[in-house]
Amino acid sequence: VFCAHRHSARNTAQAPPRCCRSYRRSRMRLLLLAVAAAGLAGTTAKAPQSAAAEWFNWNTLQHCEPWTFSRPTTEAQVADLVRAASAAGHRIKTVGAGHSFSGITLTDGLMLQLDALDAPLSVTPLDPSAPWTPGSPSKPASGSAAVEVQAGMRVHVLNSFLASKGLALENTGAIALQSVAGATSTSTHGTGRNLGSMATSILGLRLVLANGTVLDASASLNPGVFRVARVGLGALGGIVRVTVRAV
Repeated sequence: VFCAHRHSARNTAQAPPRCCRSYRRSRMRLLLLAVAAAGLAGTTAKAPQSAAAEWFNWNTLQHCEPWTFSRPTTEAQVADLVRAASAAGHRIKTVGAGHSFSGITLTDGLMLQLDALDAPLSVTPLDPSAPWTPGSPSKPASGSAAVEVQAGMRVHVLNSFLASKGLALENTGAIALQSVAGATSTSTHGTGRNLGSMATSILGLRLVLANGTVLDASASLNPGVFRVARVGLGALGGIVRVTVRAV
């Protein structure tokens, strides 16, 4: 087995170069993903999970072995898993695309990957007193809207969904592979002195707290939680829904 630089990865007489180690980690990551995907077949009621799986971030430089790795498919499953892990004394981390270069998602407790929570939920005009009609990729909507989506949706998928309605995010980063919750929770931003980060477009959130309680937050509902949770780095709970302002 060789990496792109043609160093032999079979030579065990000394530690392989870093590129070879990264290559082998990449191979291991693909293997784990394939095994996990195979385990999802036919699973509906129970959240897919595996014990002691090894997780890698996007460039394989951050990795950990969580106590349990689970891919819940409903908000109720997220709450049940969080309650069980909390009762067992385990810490909980949520993860999306694993795009962060830091070790913030690493854990030896419960790791929840929310990729299956990726559906659009609603599009509501921000000005209910004015007539509103959706647009299309070639025609803008007649006004701004509040768009609620599940938190595991990828940003590029959200962009496509908004475009189909003649809408767009006010600002976004250079990369759109992150989950919506991951991008906003880490204050992903684009350019423009007068434009805020992606988190400033959030109008509402739904969180699953450490005890499994589900909490909705906005500027008018639990405003203190809302202000912190928009860029909460996962510290307040797992975000399962996000409502953003689209223009």
